[in-house]
Amino acid sequence: MNRLKYELYHAHVPKLVDEGVITFDTDDETITTAGHAEQVLTALEGIGASLDAEQETHARSEMDDR
Repeated sequence: MNRLKYELYHAHVPKLVDEGVITFDTDDETITTAGHAEQVLTALEGIGASLDAEQETHARSEMDDR
């Protein structure tokens, strides 16, 4: 678990923040979608990647709330 948390915090999350896919609140450690999240979901669908139904519903509802 420690390795995964390290990689998320120090590699993946900062890259996604820099690309405008997510925002990260360091105070309460929450991640929310940002401006380019819809483009990423569309691109993933286009290359045949998929989220399970619950993941996709959650991701899209986060974007709709904004």
